Amino acid sequence: MKKLFAICFALIACAAVFAQKPAKIAVYDDVATLGTVPDSDTRTGNLVQEYFKSELATHSGFEIVKTALNFDILAKHGVRAGQKLTAKQIAGICKEVKADYYCTVGIGRKKDGLTITINIYDAAGKEKASVTKDFSDVSRADIVSIELARSVAVAIRGRNPVDDVNLYQMKQRLDELMKEKEEESAKSAQ
Repeated sequence: MKKLFAICFALIACAAVFAQKPAKIAVYDDVATLGTVPDSDTRTGNLVQEYFKSELATHSGFEIVKTALNFDILAKHGVRAGQKLTAKQIAGICKEVKADYYCTVGIGRKKDGLTITINIYDAAGKEKASVTKDFSDVSRADIVSIELARSVAVAIRGRNPVDDVNLYQMKQRLDELMKEKEEESAKSAQ
C-alpha cells in the first residue's frame, strides 16, 4: 500500500511539474536611462536585448511577452523617460501585457567598454534582483547575453543544473570559434 501511495504521489508530482506553464517575462529598455545617457549605444543595446531574450526563451524555458512597450502603454501608466518606474507602474504594465516578470535592460559606456544592467521585477512590481555585466566590445555580446539570461533565470526560479551545462557548452563553443577565427586570420596574414 505504501508503495502504491508513493508511486501515485510521484506521478501526481511529475504531472504537476510538466503541467506548469512557463513564466511569461516582459523584456524592455530601461526607461529610467532613456535620453539620460549621452553616450549610450542603442544598436548594441538592441543586439544584447535580442540575444538575451533568445537565451531566456530557448535555454531557460521562459516565454517572452511579444507586446512592444509603446508610448501609449507608458503614458497610460504615467511613465516618463528618465524616471525610475514605480512598483505600481510595473504592476500595471505587467497586468496589461500579461507578464509574470518584468525585466529592464539598460546599457552604458565605460572607459574600457560597455555595461549592461538588467533589473528583474515580479508582477507586483517588487524588485527581485539586479544583474550587471561589463564587456569590452560588441563581439562579446553573445556570451554576455548567455550569462545574463542564466543569472536572470537563477534569480527568478533558482539554480538549475541545465543552465550551468548550457553556459559551459556555449562558452566552450564560442572559445572554439574564436580560436578558429584567429587561426584563419593568421593564415591570411602570411
